[in-house]
Amino acid sequence: MHWFHHSKGRIFNVIVVLVLCMASIFLADVSIKSSNRLLEVKANLDHETHNIISEFQHNQRIESTIVFAFFEMPNSKHSSEEYINWMDCALCIDDAIVIFTSPGMVDHVKARRSHAVDRTLIIPLELEDIEIGNRIHYDDKFWEDQNVGTHKNGNLFKIWLAKSWFVNQAIELNPFNSNIYTWMDIGHFREGPHFCGKTVIRHPEVVKKNRVMLFPWRELQSLDKDHDIGNKIFTGGFATFFVAGGCISGDIEAWPRYLETFEETVELYVSNRLSLHDDQPVIQSNCMRHKDLCVIVRWDSPYGRGSDRCGDIMSCMKSEGWKNGQHLNTFFAMKFRFWHGGDTNSMYWDPGYGIPRQEEDPSLYSPNY
Repeated sequence: MHWFHHSKGRIFNVIVVLVLCMASIFLADVSIKSSNRLLEVKANLDHETHNIISEFQHNQRIESTIVFAFFEMPNSKHSSEEYINWMDCALCIDDAIVIFTSPGMVDHVKARRSHAVDRTLIIPLELEDIEIGNRIHYDDKFWEDQNVGTHKNGNLFKIWLAKSWFVNQAIELNPFNSNIYTWMDIGHFREGPHFCGKTVIRHPEVVKKNRVMLFPWRELQSLDKDHDIGNKIFTGGFATFFVAGGCISGDIEAWPRYLETFEETVELYVSNRLSLHDDQPVIQSNCMRHKDLCVIVRWDSPYGRGSDRCGDIMSCMKSEGWKNGQHLNTFFAMKFRFWHGGDTNSMYWDPGYGIPRQEEDPSLYSPNY
């Protein structure tokens, strides 16, 4: 089914491919050649397609959806070959996914998701159509200026900051009637195709209701307390933040509120002329500035079922603990919280209520956990 919709001078070009199997399921491609928000697509679907999606949502439900994004560009953080290899290791999972990508990658993604066409929504976008918020917009010149001194493509920083916008657009469409949405960087699957044919988000219940859940990549340090003053915005490079931005999860009530506050935080950074080279300080600052918005998984809370170190991907999949061993980086161990589950009563803390001093909560500071 292929239709065109004209509204206020803007053109929507939307393609929906229906696949008939044991039940009515669909793989949908949504192309938008405008700067409009994707939520407008849902409002402008033709009657027949709206009924198809509504029937799917009424009769079926997949509790959790993962959101990915991949856009080829020169001078990115890694080569296109590396990213595509990692993406293939992500696309082979069994979870329901929404993926935003460039139009030229659609066929590649379709081929890699042939095992899960009923759990796949592909949204092709041009780089210029990506936003970082629903009400704020920065032009190409702004992102080019962010590139000064980094030798990276300015669009890379825009995509990093667009994570919560991507997720919220997926929620507006909500093709699989999910309650939990998780952003994952493609790089989270760089270890190899170990999760192919498997469901990664086996325990969506670990996501706290009406909160966005994030993970630490290191223990707290005294410098973190220094950021917990004033308007709580900061920058300064990799060592200055403890929150990892590659895996963020929340329910459909939490994500819109998070995006709204994230826009305010970005505006603070811009008005104070602070760098947007890294998304993690902005994410952490947003959580620190708002109570009851985010929860951080405690550093002393096992991502798996045990407290022992797991030294490689296979041992971690066997639930031998969350800690990064000699060959496993904490940045990429976060998915094991969803893989194994855990004690949801004691695994979080909320930076919106302030960063505790070491004497108040020493286990958050200890590298021995």
